[in-house]
Amino acid sequence: ATYVQTKEEIKEIEVQAAKDAERAALTGGKAKKDTTDGKKEKGEAAAVKSDEKADATVMAEINAALDSKGKDAGAAKATAVARLEGLAAATPFVLPLIVKLVDLFADSKLGAPAVQAACKIVEAVQPAGHGVAAIVVPALLAGMDSKTWKTKACCIEVLSPCLRQMGENTPAQLASVLPLIVPKLAEAALEVRAEIRNATAAVLREIGALVASPEIK
Repeated sequence: ATYVQTKEEIKEIEVQAAKDAERAALTGGKAKKDTTDGKKEKGEAAAVKSDEKADATVMAEINAALDSKGKDAGAAKATAVARLEGLAAATPFVLPLIVKLVDLFADSKLGAPAVQAACKIVEAVQPAGHGVAAIVVPALLAGMDSKTWKTKACCIEVLSPCLRQMGENTPAQLASVLPLIVPKLAEAALEVRAEIRNATAAVLREIGALVASPEIK
């Protein structure tokens, strides 16, 4: 029942999203290209040690940098994001900091690196798939409630590696969070910004493929 219902919801959302996109094209609406297209911005991060290991001291430094304020905060946060990406495989240390990366998604300079770091952390989760449903997905769904369109679009973008991780490794967890994710995507499909609608359509296509799995039915 959940499988059939989810597939029907996905079809309805995709049809509506297609109509909205067509209507936007006819009215000549043109959305400004966002940094979420993966274009590399000029970074401010200081050099990061390639062999850095995660420990309590390192994570305290990164936390402090992410919470920093003042004129040097931008550079400190950029370095912290780069360090997190480098430590992506240290799941117990870095996974809880996903929520702080989400807070940076709307930043014009830090947004793209933060998205990249978040994706790397999700892709490197060990044990594979574990912790994604409990820690990452709630942070992304909360971010989708943001009034900032960039935060919404980026959170939807990071859902993709989450879905792949759970679909391949923890299908039961994926099945448990789909009823939370799909309604959020239904709302996102009606957003004015093309960036949000496009990101939503991509995730919906992934869900459409994943729900065909016997484990998720």
